[in-house]
Amino acid sequence: MRLTVILFGVLLLCHQGQSSAFDSVPILSQFKSLFQVFNGDADGARRTQEYFINTAVFVAPIKSAIHIAQGDYEAARKTEEMYAQNLEELVNSLPVVGHVKGGVHIALGEEEKGLSIIKGATSTTGAVVGGLAGPAGAVLGGAATDALITGVDSAVHEEFKPHGMVEYVSNFDKKEAGDHFDVVSGIALDVTV
Repeated sequence: MRLTVILFGVLLLCHQGQSSAFDSVPILSQFKSLFQVFNGDADGARRTQEYFINTAVFVAPIKSAIHIAQGDYEAARKTEEMYAQNLEELVNSLPVVGHVKGGVHIALGEEEKGLSIIKGATSTTGAVVGGLAGPAGAVLGGAATDALITGVDSAVHEEFKPHGMVEYVSNFDKKEAGDHFDVVSGIALDVTV
């Protein structure tokens, strides 16, 4: 059970989508919205809750069904697309699954998308492997993997290309309250379980 919770925390922390995976988690997303409001980011809090109602496991399908019952098929389709996209982004960050999916995208000529998926899955893999040594190991494993990805990517492109936690730390002053909430919550989840 503990490993399952650690893996869930790692996946949330490493989720690389448009929004945070925390935005899809009941109660946690509401705490995140409150944190955003208290830090002067009312627009961010609104976006978090909009994302929640369109991607949360039990909420989004109910919202879509209500739209269908009201005859608003376009709104139902948009909700279903956001829900599916969120699930796809979560799958992309899974070790092995994300690597295979990224490789398929590269084979199909979608190199940028494939590499992005592989980087996300690799970051999660580092956190999972580190997590075998305990919760703090998950945080250190993910951060070390992100540093390695950053180093390789920067060397290949001959310019600084930060990834994951390295990107977060190097752009700390440009981050919004919601970004800080996501990182601190992810680390706290990893360390406490």
